[in-house]
Amino acid sequence: MKKKSLVTMVASLALVGAVGVGSTLAYLSSTTGTLVNTFSTASGYTGKDQAVQIQETKYLGNDEYGDKTSYGEDGFAGNAYTNLLPGDSVTKDPNVVLGENSIDSYIFILVDGADDLVAIDNDEDGAGDFTIDTFNSKWEKADDSNGLDGIYVYKAGEGVDAYKVTKGESTEDLFTTVTYNKEVTADVAVELPEIVLQAYAVQYKNVSLEEAKELVISGNPVVLDE
Repeated sequence: MKKKSLVTMVASLALVGAVGVGSTLAYLSSTTGTLVNTFSTASGYTGKDQAVQIQETKYLGNDEYGDKTSYGEDGFAGNAYTNLLPGDSVTKDPNVVLGENSIDSYIFILVDGADDLVAIDNDEDGAGDFTIDTFNSKWEKADDSNGLDGIYVYKAGEGVDAYKVTKGESTEDLFTTVTYNKEVTADVAVELPEIVLQAYAVQYKNVSLEEAKELVISGNPVVLDE
């Protein structure tokens, strides 16, 4: 308000001076265009082209498989393997994909139930009835849990951005197969535990790896179940 008053006073004095000398002065003025600063927040992991999805090859039964299918696609919530026989090996190949218009992210998978499955020993021969193939080394344990269960973070490459998964890209599979061991001699059907997988995505920009791990361990980021 004080600045406006000062400008008015200076203009008035100038006009008085002009009248005193009997001449007319033209004031030169100019203006620029207006800079409009627009801010908006990212919309996050929403919409089909922005979503983060966990997926695996779809089991069709009778040893047949279809394409990789994302959780929620046509009601898909993970494969159900039935009537397994000793020696059977089934495809179980979970990975995570970021939508092409998503945001660069840290990607995590929480595994629950794998330890229970490989601990089954119904024929009591001291060897487990089921095995899961070696976990992909690009998936590193992000928590301090032991065994197969726990939280894994994906290491996409090397260097400063080693843990960045770029939008539109997919991770490699966490593992690929589950095998009902051929040596099993039990001849009764048993109820087996489920392997439950959850995919987590945390924005990469402005978040450190340790901060992302803490968010996942505390259960705060986007969660997608399988």
